[in-house]
Amino acid sequence: MDAMNGPGAQACRIPEIDDSAMRLTLHLTWRSRTVADAALAAYSEWRSECAAVRVSYRRWVGARGEEEPSAFNDYRSALDREERAAKHFARLMRRAGHLAETGIALQLARIQAGDGSC
Repeated sequence: MDAMNGPGAQACRIPEIDDSAMRLTLHLTWRSRTVADAALAAYSEWRSECAAVRVSYRRWVGARGEEEPSAFNDYRSALDREERAAKHFARLMRRAGHLAETGIALQLARIQAGDGSC
């Protein structure tokens, strides 16, 4: 009698592996990474818009005569873009808030924020 079909055949079989937990972990890891990447990109975009606000403010403050209304409109537009970017970043951080274990907080801390002001 061959070993695979004899009385000991049950002991030789490889048990079925339930890989649903592994698939779930991989899915969550991929999803977590996607959210973390989006949050980092949103942070970078927000910081860029903050810099644009500073530049447009300086331009407005230095504007004279006919340039003043246009410079002010540019400043207001920069403020609007910065606000949209900040809100987008905040939404993503609310979604990513539970991802501390992925190191998102550390990644954000490593990004140079310039002078730290907005």
